[in-house]
Amino acid sequence: MLKTAKTLPPVAERYVDMWAFSNVHPTNIDLLQRLKTADDRQFGTNMDVCGVVSAPEDQTGNWEKSYSVGIRADTWNPDPKELKKLLRLLPKDQASQLRTRLEQHQTAAATGATTDLSSIPNLDSNSASLAKRRLVLKLFKASTERIRWLGTIEQIISREIQHSMGSKRALLSFAVILADYEYVLTINQMHRTLRPPAVYSCMFFDETEKQPRYVTIERKWTSISADFIVKADGVKIGDIDGHLISLGYNAKLKLSDPKLGKNRHFVNLLTLFAATVGYHTAMRRSVRARLRLVTDSRYNNNIDNEELRLLKNPRGRK
Repeated sequence: MLKTAKTLPPVAERYVDMWAFSNVHPTNIDLLQRLKTADDRQFGTNMDVCGVVSAPEDQTGNWEKSYSVGIRADTWNPDPKELKKLLRLLPKDQASQLRTRLEQHQTAAATGATTDLSSIPNLDSNSASLAKRRLVLKLFKASTERIRWLGTIEQIISREIQHSMGSKRALLSFAVILADYEYVLTINQMHRTLRPPAVYSCMFFDETEKQPRYVTIERKWTSISADFIVKADGVKIGDIDGHLISLGYNAKLKLSDPKLGKNRHFVNLLTLFAATVGYHTAMRRSVRARLRLVTDSRYNNNIDNEELRLLKNPRGRK
């Protein structure tokens, strides 16, 4: 029988609203400009706002859009199939505008000219190359005084290839860096032969309690959407109730554990994971493309510098 803490009321709740393509959503322009000029420079000029996160206010209980999610547009590019799907789903005026920009880019590419692609979300000359893209998302908290970076989740391609080659399945892997937290966390999709729905695992070190918590995030068997059960040390402590919708993904995160639910680092960790779910299908497509190319001598199988820094020996010589 599943050990569970579901009878307890939620200690923490968040609503994650992710958009399939950042520039086709009515983004708050003032917020975007504030992010690009934030003091910590975590939101650079190569990033776009791709989602918002809401949470209930402590005093009133009213839900407020207190957080924003940014995506590294220079490392994540939609492939042609994803762009065609987007064109079918967009309103006619937006689809026509995007289609015109794509045609201009294709014409310029054929003549060797260059075009300004800034108005096309997350698109550059390598948009058709699945093997080159890498997901990087960042979480920010906005207030009237300032905007603060809370954490980053990024795809670890080298580990994905390692695990996928060994299991012969496309498995995902992430690294998570949190503000004011000493450790780099990893979330890995696990291979379980008799359990097709995805299972992810992570070791979270609780700095307050000074002990590790072993976390699993299991996609539900019977769910027709992207729903997950969150466990810590084998006990259910929450849910991610998600919906894969036509133009993105949204999910409600609920945690009932009295300690982890009040741990801001842990809540931010799960918020960042929930923000990635809408990208998982496309990420697995990229993993399969890399697996086909990794044995090809013509393929430039380099590791991104940002990822390479995460893999370095922390005890090595400075």
